[in-house]
Amino acid sequence: MNKEGNTNKSATYETKADKKNYIIIILCVLAIISGAVAGLVAWNNNKEKTDQNEQISKEEVENIESKENNVNEENENMNNNEEGKNPVVTMKIKNYGTVKIELYPDIAPNTVKNFISLINEKYYDGLTFHRIIDGFMIQGGDKSGTGSGQTDFTIPGEFSENDFANNLTHSKGVISMARRDYTYYGKIKEGYDSAATQFFIMLEDTPSLDGLYASFGKVISGMDIIERIGKVKTDSNDRPKETVIIESMTVDTFGKDYGEPERLEPFDISQL
Repeated sequence: MNKEGNTNKSATYETKADKKNYIIIILCVLAIISGAVAGLVAWNNNKEKTDQNEQISKEEVENIESKENNVNEENENMNNNEEGKNPVVTMKIKNYGTVKIELYPDIAPNTVKNFISLINEKYYDGLTFHRIIDGFMIQGGDKSGTGSGQTDFTIPGEFSENDFANNLTHSKGVISMARRDYTYYGKIKEGYDSAATQFFIMLEDTPSLDGLYASFGKVISGMDIIERIGKVKTDSNDRPKETVIIESMTVDTFGKDYGEPERLEPFDISQL
């Protein structure tokens, strides 16, 4: 009996030891599995961060490339615009301010050439607006300051009544060339080709002038100044009682040379 009891007791100890070993083994396995899982999770997180960083880097590169492309396109557009821009006149009027006028060489090429040539010669600097009619137009560009000054040249009239296609109507802000009217003397053509230096700027739409005068540009900035000049008090001959002086005129052709205008011998009315 005692011997058998000892044997059973020994067997019991061995079983407990085995169980303990099993538990240790299981715990080790679980620890290994946990470590593996943790490592896998960490690797996956690192991979996601790497992928995100790569995505961000890719997006940054794409953004940089897009910005560079936009800059290149803008520069190209600016260059194209520079080539395609119409001439712009800057007219400074004493005590009033600055007016900008866009010229239309596609509409009245020779008239524009003549105007640019006169501006470059500083012809208009110091001249006045000698004729002002509120609700109609303001007129300037005469050396004598009266509107009756003579010139040593004229230019062909670029308007429909003179067999030249010009679709720029005499709307508010449009600049057009003044000329003489020799109809009374039976010299209609001579009158059509009598413009030289004098110009006028419309204060209101006046369709009755369309086809009879060479319109060639339009005010793009400072129309309020033109309107203020239109309110200057005048005498019975439309002469302003307050002198309105053109301090200077310059023109930006954006690098394009428009060449010399065609000019004619002026008609001498005194020979009639």
